[in-house]
Amino acid sequence: MPKARWYVQSDSMPAELKRVTDAVIHATTGVQATLRHRPPDESALDAFWCLQDRVHQLLAHIRDHPWKITMLRETHPDLARTVVEVLSRARKSPFFQKAAIQQACTTINDSLMELQWIKDKKQYSRPGNGS
Repeated sequence: MPKARWYVQSDSMPAELKRVTDAVIHATTGVQATLRHRPPDESALDAFWCLQDRVHQLLAHIRDHPWKITMLRETHPDLARTVVEVLSRARKSPFFQKAAIQQACTTINDSLMELQWIKDKKQYSRPGNGS
């Protein structure tokens, strides 16, 4: 599997968007490690819940500032795809037999779908644009 291109260097990315995006990247890496190393169920559940929480924080930030979805897509073009790939691998793992992990994966997927919907909607304006 080719190494994911997490981000494109951008000095203009707002600090809060950078913080929540970096948290999603870190949590995704944690789930990837969980799938590789198969720790005890409690640790695995923590990793999935962390990713669920971080993706939800990103969604909440984009809901509050929908115009930043374009910036997110420009600076982190493979972020959603990488999370989806991790969820796909999780569905094939023994961890997915746990109801709590199934629910976390479903919730993460729902959040990613809403982010896609916001991107596709494109009925937002950047503050100060007058539109």
